[in-house]
Amino acid sequence: MGLGERAGNTCLEQIATVIALYGSEELSCKTQLNLKKIPELCQQISQLARSPIPAAAPIIGKNTFRHKSGMHQDGILKKTEVYQDIPPALVGRPIELELRQDSGWAGISYCAERLGFKIPSRKRKEVFAAFKSLAEQIGTVEDEDLYALLSREIDQAVLQK
Repeated sequence: MGLGERAGNTCLEQIATVIALYGSEELSCKTQLNLKKIPELCQQISQLARSPIPAAAPIIGKNTFRHKSGMHQDGILKKTEVYQDIPPALVGRPIELELRQDSGWAGISYCAERLGFKIPSRKRKEVFAAFKSLAEQIGTVEDEDLYALLSREIDQAVLQK
């Protein structure tokens, strides 16, 4: 987490991740650390030290693997390494999409499928328009908001659940 006087200490999570990704070939070293435990460990240290983790902190920040822009959402879903050289799963984190007014169809349909909905092609325009309207009103569309919208816009028969 980089706690330390003035200049700080080097962040364990960053060093461990670089070693895991590039160490064996380029640095001639490796680590036995379970990188999936890094976010949890850093959160515990943050609480004990009473020092919040910045949202943009590499690897452990809440926004590190979060994508808001429609273009980024589409790109990350097609080819993750285009926007992230660190696979989120390596450090026990998921790809997160924050649905907002500028989100595109790729992000909306990905989140819909994650919630158990398959949007029929005949309903896409209606769902997209309803989503844009909702996002304009509330800003960030959370899972429960999207679920409610999709439940209204799509016949229950097309639910994947």
